[in-house]
Amino acid sequence: AGTVIHAVAASMWAAGWRVVLLTSMPPAEESAYLREQRSAGVTEQQLVMVSLRDLSPDGRPGDAFCSKALQWAEGAERLYERLPYDVIEFFEYAAPAALLLARRYHHPLRTLPASVKVVVRIHGSLEWI
Repeated sequence: AGTVIHAVAASMWAAGWRVVLLTSMPPAEESAYLREQRSAGVTEQQLVMVSLRDLSPDGRPGDAFCSKALQWAEGAERLYERLPYDVIEFFEYAAPAALLLARRYHHPLRTLPASVKVVVRIHGSLEWI
């Protein structure tokens, strides 16, 4: 998935778009990736990286998948508060996009505005359907 995300992000910043990556990688990997992009000439105007762990706590009690989905949904909402965006692309493994959309439906004043497009990348064999 990281290779696909990088390819899409690189094509977007090359076309003049500002790309904000909400990441969930170990800190050393995040730093290495950002250093690699900066050394390749990608500027701060083209690429901003924000760590999910800085926006939403991890390790909540209960089911690990539900906990991680909630962390991603909250992270996306808090990222919007810091750096408003027009579109967010989500993987759908473990349902973080579904939870984000449910939160937006049930709590429209406390989550992403309806104008923000949520694009969902279907995971695995569901792509074949």
